[in-house]
Amino acid sequence: MGTPKACFHAFGDRAHPEIRRVVWISLALTTASFVGLVVAVQSCLSTAQVTECGWIQFVFSWAVGILGGVSTLILAWVLFPVVATFFVSLLLEDIAKALEFSPLSAWPHRVATCR
Repeated sequence: MGTPKACFHAFGDRAHPEIRRVVWISLALTTASFVGLVVAVQSCLSTAQVTECGWIQFVFSWAVGILGGVSTLILAWVLFPVVATFFVSLLLEDIAKALEFSPLSAWPHRVATCR
């Protein structure tokens, strides 16, 4: 079987229940970790106090709240693929076990020999 045909066959395996389970678990763990990140950052920023003057503290807390929230969301957006890939990599053994008996594993393997 040629490489393009093998790639399409492997891409078709994404509907395998074990692969879907791993993807959903990793997405749930990633989303939960970023929700925890946003809550932690917002709670830290909301308790920051710069001065005792009321109106300056109000303006500071308002600006820090908005800028901190936006920067946290941007950071989460940038790091989402990295964290999702990390959680998928933790569960790759389950995918390997499930696909071990798939038709893809019945292909002849080429073994490189060193001489």
